[in-house]
Amino acid sequence: MYRKSLVMMVALAAMAGSGAAAADDINQSCPDLHSVRIAKSKSVEGDTYTTSPTSNGNPWIGVNPPEANAVEPRDLKFTSVSIVNDKHLIACDYAGPGLSGLRMSLKLEKTAQPVGASWVQDPNLSNVLTCTDQDLKHCAFKL
Repeated sequence: MYRKSLVMMVALAAMAGSGAAAADDINQSCPDLHSVRIAKSKSVEGDTYTTSPTSNGNPWIGVNPPEANAVEPRDLKFTSVSIVNDKHLIACDYAGPGLSGLRMSLKLEKTAQPVGASWVQDPNLSNVLTCTDQDLKHCAFKL
């Protein structure tokens, strides 16, 4: 009986934890490269950086082409984020010393919605909204 109760409590705690994570992802922003766990892999296309999956099931993925400067994600600084409506994509840009940089992208099943007043319509692309505020919290979006 005690063992069955313990198993039930652990299962309920796990469900509550997963619900809390999903709630956090409703209003989210680009990954903080200083705190997020990132796996790196190499290929002929360059270095690929991948986070754990988000609540929508997809990870953030970034590629640093072979011709670009080597990148250490923790040395990069957030510069902008774009919501590309017709591609159901969010693209976060980071820059570092010299020509180092990284774009982390998240594919979505539906269009993300901007949160806050820092977002602007891209003057050249009607399907793109951009935020360049250096504070990630001001560039939040809803999934």
